[in-house]
Amino acid sequence: MPVCANLVQNPRFEAGFDQWNFSGSLGLATGLPFAGNQAIRMHSSSSSIWQDVALAGVSGRPLLLSFNLFASLEAADLIVEVIWLDRHLRAIGVGRHMYIGADTLTGEFNAKITFFEITDRPPANAAFARLQFSKLEGDENSFIEIDQIILAPVRSINLVQNYGFESGLTEWNASDFVADYDLPLVGGGHARGEGD
Repeated sequence: MPVCANLVQNPRFEAGFDQWNFSGSLGLATGLPFAGNQAIRMHSSSSSIWQDVALAGVSGRPLLLSFNLFASLEAADLIVEVIWLDRHLRAIGVGRHMYIGADTLTGEFNAKITFFEITDRPPANAAFARLQFSKLEGDENSFIEIDQIILAPVRSINLVQNYGFESGLTEWNASDFVADYDLPLVGGGHARGEGD
């Protein structure tokens, strides 16, 4: 029977850094976690955190990637990647690459944002998937908190066409919406309502 549950170990950092590899300046935040009692905090300097998850039982299915972010008003850019690895932990492909600009996470109000994406199907020789979060250098007081990470197999890729609005409103019927390329959550564009 194929695996359907979250492949990530310690996804809410309840056990601190257990099961996670990291570099740079990281800590645990207990102020306002999304779920459980703490989140991981990436401080102002560049840092990375990653975990290699086994793909046994996934049967070539794409993976749902979901995570929650919270940032200081002076946040920095974040890159999130799912990298396919062979049984010797050598990179053999990229399943998903997300660039989340600092402007997405900041503004007049701080917000907790849940991101989700679906990876490509893993190659036949993929034995592991490396889930990696890399924060670029930010201002002295900048930080990003990550919590409630999910990487789980799904039955199919996204059925919605042009779901990131990179091609404007192609494939969409829209009334009082326009394509907008300023400050998308992920990717190149988003749809913005212009109605009253």
